[in-house]
Amino acid sequence: MRTIIGILICWTVCISPVSATYPWTDESRRSENEQVALWELKLEELKLRPNDADLDNLSLGLRNFGYRKEREGHNPEVDRVYRAIQDVVLSIPGHAEYFSSEIETARKTLGTLTYEVSYERKRTWLFETLSHLPSPETIKILGHYLNDDRDLADAPKWTSDGILMGLNPNSRLALNTLENIGLRDPGFSTPEVGEWPDAKNYATREEAKRAAWNYIDTKRKTEIEPWREWYAELTSGQRTFSFKGQAVEYRFKPDGTWETIPIANPPDDAPKTSEPVPEPSDAKRQEKGRPATGTDDGQYPWPWIGLGIAVLSLVFGFFKMRK
Repeated sequence: MRTIIGILICWTVCISPVSATYPWTDESRRSENEQVALWELKLEELKLRPNDADLDNLSLGLRNFGYRKEREGHNPEVDRVYRAIQDVVLSIPGHAEYFSSEIETARKTLGTLTYEVSYERKRTWLFETLSHLPSPETIKILGHYLNDDRDLADAPKWTSDGILMGLNPNSRLALNTLENIGLRDPGFSTPEVGEWPDAKNYATREEAKRAAWNYIDTKRKTEIEPWREWYAELTSGQRTFSFKGQAVEYRFKPDGTWETIPIANPPDDAPKTSEPVPEPSDAKRQEKGRPATGTDDGQYPWPWIGLGIAVLSLVFGFFKMRK
């Protein structure tokens, strides 16, 4: 029997790919403390020379600490430094437009290939950065990209090995970012589309391939439409929006600017800070027969995740027909 191995990896910028329990070691704790000290120094330097703010460098710190704060038992200083970096970036006019411009610049590097790893990896970083920037400016950029289907294939492109090739359109990446940027209830939930089609339910390989393509196309259309309608209501001024942890909501004006409206009794939905979980030293780990090794180079794993997503795309899947 033929089966379809469906690999559905969805790029999500706010769903952190971090295990609930992080294997802390003395080395990883030292690395965490070193990163905190490094960025505290950088932030102090920025206070003295605010005009030297470098959005590329700040975005590295934002993603770095965005990853670190998802580790169970992290130092509360990680939360503080993350918020400090976030505040600096949000205070810079044009912060979201800058990363949008970087996305467009990256797209210009596309050649004649169906997709390029470097483009997908760069977009992964940039949309992930936007997921850490809850602001009206970011919502405008993401709302614009909800209608960006430039990289969407009109028809499936199959290799001789039965692999479906293609790029995630920016509309898909914008949707994922909106789902994870920390919006308060937008008034709907992204619809479910059902299960990936099982090839054994189809008589021929071609029928199974057609079913897989139809599933991917239906999923894309079903999930994106509510978000496009939501953003249309925002731009028309019919709907306000707000972010968790903020005591204000926003309403877009016809000229593209927005008004900030205080919330009388905002919900207590700000992200909770960490309480470190004591871990035994490496020596004690060895005594207990637990490995004392651990890697933590002060960076986040998104470069590798970006590469994986470049090879395994949700919207155009990559799947293989096997006997």
